[in-house]
Amino acid sequence: MQILASLSLVIAVVSSFHFYHPDYPSTTPPSSPLPQSVAMGKAYSPEQREHVRQLLEAGRDEDNIEKETQVSDRTIRRWKLELERTGRIGKPPESRTGRHRVLNKDVEAVSWARCRDRRLG
Repeated sequence: MQILASLSLVIAVVSSFHFYHPDYPSTTPPSSPLPQSVAMGKAYSPEQREHVRQLLEAGRDEDNIEKETQVSDRTIRRWKLELERTGRIGKPPESRTGRHRVLNKDVEAVSWARCRDRRLG
């Protein structure tokens, strides 16, 4: 019985975090007084990524790449690390999209079992 009470508490906390927590990503526009370009990240085109990749592989300095491509220095450093680790910039085409799991598999299994038992019982 204690496990079920704990599970109910976990589900309630996760649900309330998902729907009401101020740090949870939302589809509504930010209420920040910052300009939109500062409040949200910028998506770079595949052509820009490829251009930065070519410059990095040619051994160009990160500051020069930033000036030439208008890609932020932080993004260039991150892409450089990705290139060194994986040989590519950005996610692989087969990467998973969509929302990631909030509950681990054990908690999810107990939750489904509880729902099944309630339905049958």
